[in-house]
Formats: sequence, C-alpha cells, structure tokens
Amino acid sequence: CIKKIQHIASNCIVCNSYVQSDLMKKIFPKKQVKCIPNALDRIKTDKENINMNGRNKFIVVARFINQKNPIGLLKALIKLNNTNITVDWYGEVFKNYPIYNEAMELIDNHEILQKTFTFKGEQKSVYELYNTYDAMILPSFHEGCPNVIMEAMASYIPIIASNVSDNHLYLLNQTNLLFNPNDVFDIQNKI
Repeated sequence: CIKKIQHIASNCIVCNSYVQSDLMKKIFPKKQVKCIPNALDRIKTDKENINMNGRNKFIVVARFINQKNPIGLLKALIKLNNTNITVDWYGEVFKNYPIYNEAMELIDNHEILQKTFTFKGEQKSVYELYNTYDAMILPSFHEGCPNVIMEAMASYIPIIASNVSDNHLYLLNQTNLLFNPNDVFDIQNKI
C-alpha cells in the first residue's frame, strides 16, 4: 500500500526490468514509466582461458532464499543422479530460514547431493570465478534485472536460467537453456 502511494505521488516511475516496466505502465497508465537496467562493472576476462573441460561444473551466484528456488535445483540434481555434475552455490546463506533446513534435509537424505552440491558462501568478488565453471545456473522464481546473467555473459560462459522477468531478453541467443522454475523435470533437462 505504501509503495503504491509513492508511485501515485511521483512524477516518474523507474524500474530495473522491462517486464516490471510494462506491468507498471498498465497499473499507472498516466505516469511516465522508464526502464533502466542495472549497470555492470567491467569484468576482466581472459577469453582464451575459458573452462572447456566438459566436467559439467556449474556455479550459482545468489542468496540462498526461497525466491532463488534452491529446492527446485536440488530436486533436479537428485533426478539427474549424475556424479559428473557439480554445483557450487556462492552467496549469503541464512541458516535460520526454513529453506536452509529443507535443503539440508534433502542433502542429508540424498547421497548424490552430498557428492554434487556445495555451499561456498559469500565472496567479495565472484568475477574471477566464472571462468572456472562450465556454466552458470539461475533457478529463480522471479527476478528484476539479473546482474549474474550479465556477469556470466561477460565471462563468456553459458547460462541456464529460469524463464522469468527479462531473462528471455538477455538470453535471446540461448533460449533453449531457459526453463520453467516450477518444473523440476524442465530444470533437469536443461542441465
């Protein structure tokens, strides 16, 4: 309710995603609505040293929260049942959140997850890590402007991502790697 008051009182509404901008234009048709996607720091990438070893080593860079759909990813890894795949999750982990306990229960009950999934925690800078992975996964239920997609693109690695918000716009040349975040089988197939 307070957010709507701010939108009504403002001269212009600025969003960081085109999908959100289009939605706001429908809700506030008389307002000026603009989209300004997030900026990306310059990434120094050695294009010649991209990891092409085929180990199927994936990176996730996100807070470990419901919105980022970690349970969907873990269930897809269980179904894959492939020890040649590893997923390293970098980002803030909230051990007092129910999602963490649910994830830990899955990991404790599935040996395949113990072999393939690792919490790496927060990193000051992940830019230099991208090239050590075969691809980046973003399994979110919703996004604004996904900085990690732009970071992975600038690092020349493939991106497997949920088909939400503006992801399809950024990944026009690899839409075959977009998935429905509510469909564990679709996540599994894209991985």
